[in-house]
Amino acid sequence: MLIKQTDQEIIKRILKVFCSQINDRMSLRLDVIKKEITDLFPLVLKYTPTYNALVYGRLGDELGLPAGEAQKRVDSIIELICKSIEIEFKPFRPYGSSIRGGLFIRIIKKDFKDIVKDKNAIVTTQKGVDLNWLEWLLERGNSFIVIGYSYKNLPGKNKGRSGDGLMIKRKNGNNNWRIPPEFSGTVDNNWVTRSIDDSKKLITLEILKIIEKNL
Repeated sequence: MLIKQTDQEIIKRILKVFCSQINDRMSLRLDVIKKEITDLFPLVLKYTPTYNALVYGRLGDELGLPAGEAQKRVDSIIELICKSIEIEFKPFRPYGSSIRGGLFIRIIKKDFKDIVKDKNAIVTTQKGVDLNWLEWLLERGNSFIVIGYSYKNLPGKNKGRSGDGLMIKRKNGNNNWRIPPEFSGTVDNNWVTRSIDDSKKLITLEILKIIEKNL
């Protein structure tokens, strides 16, 4: 007996089989895929001028990151950011002559309130005052933060928490300190968001490679 089917019915059957096969493979490898995708993002944040300035340069000194602790603190913050990445797989399904579904990745939440509360985001002055250097970096933009003081490198002298300089009070009061403009950021435009935006094409290509390799 000859069963006649329309082109649309044939396409629907093919898509249904295709979706079923892909969904089965994704289910088997989903945990591996999620981990490999998450592992991309520390590199995205580390290969940046801001990271280098925090860990190896003057920015970490100006923010008062304790001598010998800058890399550990910054890397811990990056780890927290990457742990907050959410990856959801929505199974593929036929939709007309196409399909719907896929991996949905949420990299950055609407703010950084949980991350800036972390102990590594805070330094304590000699007077016992807690300073949230990460909140300054990610959210305060170009606004002045320390009024009447400016940072000065003091080689060979008492060089503060960072070991490389101090905030010096200026008699005329005209010198105020802020995050250097090339590193400053707001909630929507900062080191983290810029790093990801600048690397979107590369991230997309790497994610496609990961999926292809695991399927």
